[in-house]
Amino acid sequence: MGTLTFLYDVKDKTEHFNHYWETCVGSCHGYTALREDYREQLKEAHDQLGFKYLRFHGILDDDMCVVQEENGKILYNFVNIDNIFDFLLDIGMKPFMEIGFMPRAFASGTTTLAQGVCLWNHNIVPL
Repeated sequence: MGTLTFLYDVKDKTEHFNHYWETCVGSCHGYTALREDYREQLKEAHDQLGFKYLRFHGILDDDMCVVQEENGKILYNFVNIDNIFDFLLDIGMKPFMEIGFMPRAFASGTTTLAQGVCLWNHNIVPL
């Protein structure tokens, strides 16, 4: 294996390189952002550590109650999503969402995701 050499002229013009990944903190399910203790920690992460974005998944999970089926009719309820987004914006953060699981009312099957030793009851089948 050969040697690789990098040369850099320190007299050249430099540019600031933003570490965008350092401004986003990863989270768990969107539902946890409805908990007051979690919100206090997020505010602290923003205020003291400078995080600007919160990345989370499960925004359409059944525990968020966004999509429900009642008497064969699909109902939509965005109250919990609005609550989370409003909170994040109020403390100076923005949501960075992962939309990855299927609400039970939309799913064409019942396959769930196995993650490590835990069974996540998140439906992963398409419409």
